[in-house]
Amino acid sequence: IRTGKTVTIPLKDTRFSLNKSTQTFEMIPSGNSTVWVSTSNAGVFHVDLEKASVIEHLYNDANNINSLASDNIEFMMESQGVLWVTSPGIGLLKIERDNKLLKSYRPPGEGISIQSSLNTNVRAIGELDKDNLLIGTLGGLYKFNKTSHTFSSLLSPVDGKPVMSNTSVSAIITDSKKNIWISAWGLQG
Repeated sequence: IRTGKTVTIPLKDTRFSLNKSTQTFEMIPSGNSTVWVSTSNAGVFHVDLEKASVIEHLYNDANNINSLASDNIEFMMESQGVLWVTSPGIGLLKIERDNKLLKSYRPPGEGISIQSSLNTNVRAIGELDKDNLLIGTLGGLYKFNKTSHTFSSLLSPVDGKPVMSNTSVSAIITDSKKNIWISAWGLQG
């Protein structure tokens, strides 16, 4: 926009011969003039902005256990070389490109219950510290340890009770002073 030039980079899903419409949800920088782009129905694209080309296309392949669990990818965050993405009803996905690892994690919830269903709808990701992510779901706010790959309730330092349990979390951001801001609805107490 600064230069007045517009560049269009087609995000073509090579699995289909027809050119199907793809809605993009989010675009995050990845370094060295590259970005990750999430879509509603074609997975994730890694794009080189200088070359105006797609470097890599990650998508769901029912015959490949190392593929995305869904093509509907809504929110992304890159941290320490790992791409964390969310997909409605799937949970949290960890993508390590160097190790060719793609793993899915689900927040707590027992069996087929309303709480389990709400918790697999991860709506927001934020970084709590170098070891932990904050995970916002339609069923509450959780801490995810990046080493042990476990979820736990985020406990208040004041009273030790879970923070924002049974609350739908829609966004998590950290400001320049390292304050964490959370957007939610259905807040209890």
